[in-house]
Amino acid sequence: MKAQLKNSRNISFLNSLEERCAALENEKKCLEEYKVFLENEVKELKFQIEGYENHFQELGKTLEKSSDYYIKTIKELQEENRKLWSSSSHNNRNAGRKKNNEEIRKRYLTFCSLMKKKTSMKDIMEIMQISRSTYYRFLKEYEIKSEDLMRN
Repeated sequence: MKAQLKNSRNISFLNSLEERCAALENEKKCLEEYKVFLENEVKELKFQIEGYENHFQELGKTLEKSSDYYIKTIKELQEENRKLWSSSSHNNRNAGRKKNNEEIRKRYLTFCSLMKKKTSMKDIMEIMQISRSTYYRFLKEYEIKSEDLMRN
């Protein structure tokens, strides 16, 4: 009986080993299939990386060309701007009050003669047809020149 029990234990042990071997063989087969799947994934990813590298190289060339173009355009605009600034004067239209003009000097002399006659501000402005600010500008100059004459 002991021998029979021993044989049945051995048989059940062998059966469990065979089941375990079958399970391991099945797992090995699944792992090999997964390995093939992963190898294909690696190949696909390498192909994608190669495509991205080519794309980035093309982008780099495009950026280089466009940056060269923009740098050239900026330099041209800077040169044009420099030429415009160097050729223009502050007041191309000759706008504003003319300083030391012959006509202004004559008007100032008229103002001085009226001041010597002690003509009123209102009358001077009407006679000469000048604004209040022009009157005060002439008056300021008149007073400065009068003071200079008195000092000398």
